[in-house]
Amino acid sequence: MHSRSGIAGLFISSLLILVSGCGQPPDLPPFSIDAIVDTTEATIGEVINFQITVHGRGNRKIEFGNWRQDSAKIQVRRSQLFNGPKADDIGIRLEIALWDTGRIEIPGFPVIITKTSPRDSFTLYTDPVYVAVNSLLNHPGQPQLRPIKGPVAIPVMIPWRTIILLILLISLIITIFTLWRRRINRIAFPTTAGIPIEPADIIAMRRLENIRTTKIWDQGDFKTFYLDLTSTLKEYVENALFFKTLEMTTTEIESINDHFPFNEKLTADWIDLMTRADLVKFARQIPVSATCRTDLDFADRFIAETLKYWKIELLSDTGDSKFETS
Repeated sequence: MHSRSGIAGLFISSLLILVSGCGQPPDLPPFSIDAIVDTTEATIGEVINFQITVHGRGNRKIEFGNWRQDSAKIQVRRSQLFNGPKADDIGIRLEIALWDTGRIEIPGFPVIITKTSPRDSFTLYTDPVYVAVNSLLNHPGQPQLRPIKGPVAIPVMIPWRTIILLILLISLIITIFTLWRRRINRIAFPTTAGIPIEPADIIAMRRLENIRTTKIWDQGDFKTFYLDLTSTLKEYVENALFFKTLEMTTTEIESINDHFPFNEKLTADWIDLMTRADLVKFARQIPVSATCRTDLDFADRFIAETLKYWKIELLSDTGDSKFETS
């Protein structure tokens, strides 16, 4: 690119119309049209400014017509109307690119002027403007072709965001699968409880007697009552059958009810008791005192009726166990 020494302005007065003469009102100001380019020398493809300004329009109507130019040589990038420093000044500014070398002619721009009615309108053209356009290769300081540059290495773009999200997703899947496997193993292999020192029924009956003595349901502490009652029965089943029922929820116990040797009715009543107890412990449901006493009596009956399924000296052919065979 050549170096510009400031904005080189070429002022061409295309037309000077003095509003005086036959039939012309004497109060109209002097009228003129200017066509200006900001440089007389450019390189091919360089954008320059071409400006047309109308001075002293008065009460005349000014319109800028369709500019006819060789689009192969002159390309209009942008055009914009503007008002001049004086109230009667108006103009249009065009950004143009020249795509040929040598002395390029910028043709005159049409300006349509209407005095009083459309019949009085006429068109004036600005004088052509000439700009010397140089090739990039012929520019001073570059008398010959520039050396060919080698290929530029493209930096490797590592998608860190995608990689991090993928790692987090894989970690989440592994964590969910591990927790699920642990839960399945805990339910599938429940027979790992230790052997109690005292018989299971002795421990359970002693705890039930303690609950019956305190009568905490009469004090309104239903949550503690059902917590003690259900844990006593879970501990009883764990000590009697070596199932880890103390660590199981009601839903988990219900899912393995086929493993218990008790008859189905007794097991269903026990699970129903624990389900209602969960509503009191976690959903703050308030039962009546009579229900608490009934549930305590059921716990006594549950222990008494299940002794025959696990205690050696009471095992007999009762015929009501789910595991009985003919």
